[in-house]
Amino acid sequence: DRGSKRAQETLEAGSLLQGMRRGGVFFNVPGGNVPEVLNEMVGLAPLPLGFDEAVLMGQLLEREQMASTGIGSGIAIPHPRHPLGDGLAQPLVTTAFLQQEVEFNAVDGRAVFVVFLMLSPTTKIHLQLLSRLSYCLRDAGLMGSLRSFLTEEQFLTAMTEAAERA
Repeated sequence: DRGSKRAQETLEAGSLLQGMRRGGVFFNVPGGNVPEVLNEMVGLAPLPLGFDEAVLMGQLLEREQMASTGIGSGIAIPHPRHPLGDGLAQPLVTTAFLQQEVEFNAVDGRAVFVVFLMLSPTTKIHLQLLSRLSYCLRDAGLMGSLRSFLTEEQFLTAMTEAAERA
């Protein structure tokens, strides 16, 4: 059917780095707690025209209430529990380096300093992107320099290098 064909095409076109370029990389993002950070992230994400930010915000908060998306090492990967479907043609990964560390109830108890907001049209794409991102975040070189990036290009170059080593 046409829907699954479109999803497959999106999957092929939807590499992690393309999703990160689409989503943008932002520095000194404000927020003193999880809802404030998520609200900033929703505002920064280049959502399609007419996309309901309030609904997305509710989905993100609901997901955090189920279990924290703080994965440890100062990183959180918030995402809605269910994919966004036709409301989102291409996956987005909006990256925010926070102005201050925020308590996210991460598995290791450490405060979060970088957040990857992951928005996907299908579960399959979400799992693929999450797998690729998780693999990159196991790269010692990337993790060692994660706090030192000053520009989007520096960060995306390091992500590209980590993906190539993966």
